Amino acid sequence: MKARYGIGVTRLYLDGGLVRTVELDDGTRIDCDAVVVGIGIVPSTELAANAGLAIGNGIVVDRQGRTSHEAVFAAGDVADQPNFFGGRVRLETYQNAADQGMAAAQAMIGREVDYLKPCWFWSDQYDINIQVSGRIDDSLPVVMRGELDSSQFTAFFLDGNVVAGVLTANRAVDMGVGKRMVERRLEVDPGQLGDASIPLREFLKPKARAA
Repeated sequence: MKARYGIGVTRLYLDGGLVRTVELDDGTRIDCDAVVVGIGIVPSTELAANAGLAIGNGIVVDRQGRTSHEAVFAAGDVADQPNFFGGRVRLETYQNAADQGMAAAQAMIGREVDYLKPCWFWSDQYDINIQVSGRIDDSLPVVMRGELDSSQFTAFFLDGNVVAGVLTANRAVDMGVGKRMVERRLEVDPGQLGDASIPLREFLKPKARAA
């Protein structure tokens, strides 16, 4: 099955109470044995709102984790925080909760903090380890290393020639480099990026960046 970014499921077909086929909103039908639904969470903001704190898609915080009250901080899944790519975002990931919580704690004791990171998360699905960093958006061009039909590949999402996001399947080593590419807003040559004969670490060197 090819990846279909941004296409939703509109109908499920059951047999004996089990899902056997899904229909996508473009009319395509796909046979399957199971469906995984990710619905996220609704942040609990009632206490913060009653206390007079600014509320958006969660409790609004700055890059120190500070809310609209200078003595109150929030971090993790409930925080509506500055987005690495501009605007604001609420991230439901373990790593963001851990890193932002540490940043907020440092700010509480008076240390200089400027927390602004792209998301990074992972999921183990049976024998496949999936990792994502940055912006994964079906509007962005994708450069592949490896084949989608295999259990090992890396997909880079580019904004112009800048690496905006990376997704890996069973390629944790690639993610170690890909995360740094996203964090550095690294500009690359797409043709070279798709050339598996060039080690990814080479792109972290200034000479590998696009002119």
